[in-house]
Amino acid sequence: MNVSSVAGTSFVGFKPSRLSAVALERALEKAATLKNGSALEYSSEGDYPVVPFTAQAVRGAEWTTSAGALEAFAPMLEDGIFADEDLVGSKRFAAEVASPKDSARRIADWKSDLSTESDHAFARVLSLLQQNLSDVRVVRVGPAGKDGKLEVDQGLYGVLVVGKSADGKLVGVQFGSVET
Repeated sequence: MNVSSVAGTSFVGFKPSRLSAVALERALEKAATLKNGSALEYSSEGDYPVVPFTAQAVRGAEWTTSAGALEAFAPMLEDGIFADEDLVGSKRFAAEVASPKDSARRIADWKSDLSTESDHAFARVLSLLQQNLSDVRVVRVGPAGKDGKLEVDQGLYGVLVVGKSADGKLVGVQFGSVET
């Protein structure tokens, strides 16, 4: 049951409105800016910018499946983390979409280490996503194994935390992570 209160009055069943995709992307950009004005970076054997995005679901592709996620997010990743790569056509890359439960666990793990300003900013970004999106998932894109599935600990991976906004768009953040 959702309960919200305003000035001491409780509203049972009331769910606060979520931000539109455009408003959420603006809020994410602000949350991903540190006090000194620099961009938030995810550190993983290198520093990778945490980049907010809005995307349209690819027609006919279900973004919560491995193949659909690769198709939906490849163009954006090819312009960023995997510049000059052909993620879909080369068969060298695969995607893995975590279940909602596993995604929530990974996000909670990321939010639990709050030792630096960057950690706090990253936690704010993740909280904004969780508060304003439905079906939030962690998507990893990286090297494919011989079986076509995502390999483990094989270098650079694109990581996306993404979900659906109230107006039906896919909104999230992307960053790089080195896994060896």
